[in-house]
Amino acid sequence: MAEKLWTAQEVADFFDVPLGTIYQWNSKGTGPQGIRVGKHVRYSRDEVDRWCAAQRDGQGKMTHSIESTAEDAISALIARDGSISDYLAPRIAQCEEAGSIPQLGTAAWEHLDDGDQRKVGAVFVAALEWTTITSLRRWVVLDAPRQAEAERRTVEREASYAVSSALDWSKQSRRPSHSELVRRRAEVA
Repeated sequence: MAEKLWTAQEVADFFDVPLGTIYQWNSKGTGPQGIRVGKHVRYSRDEVDRWCAAQRDGQGKMTHSIESTAEDAISALIARDGSISDYLAPRIAQCEEAGSIPQLGTAAWEHLDDGDQRKVGAVFVAALEWTTITSLRRWVVLDAPRQAEAERRTVEREASYAVSSALDWSKQSRRPSHSELVRRRAEVA
């Protein structure tokens, strides 16, 4: 029979830390490696014990897969609002020194050892492509409509100026004299 998996709350209780700390560890990849069960994350007791042993040994962060390491680096860059392409380009060039970088997820990529720089380079290339596509989508979805709205407002503003400058506003805004008001009242009555 399989062992019972712990919830994040049970792990937090075990370490006597707030639940938010467990979620933070999970997102940064610094805590025990969780297992995704649907939309939930669960932890095996063995993994929690391994992580504790690594902490006692002073190793700190447990090494996870190459993909999660790259994802952590990219997430940190996004959080910092830094330019991902400025970060990735030199690292991709460094990985290319080890040889041709295969496309992420292909058989050639899967046959590489986890420690091979070309495997990391493929993740970086995919991240750079994703960033480029996401930036383009952001421009299409957010920036282009904003620019169109700004252009529409400019046209409306210029039309409004043209109409307002065509009128003699000194005649339009002048208050009627007392005699004019008496005459108007007499016409109504």
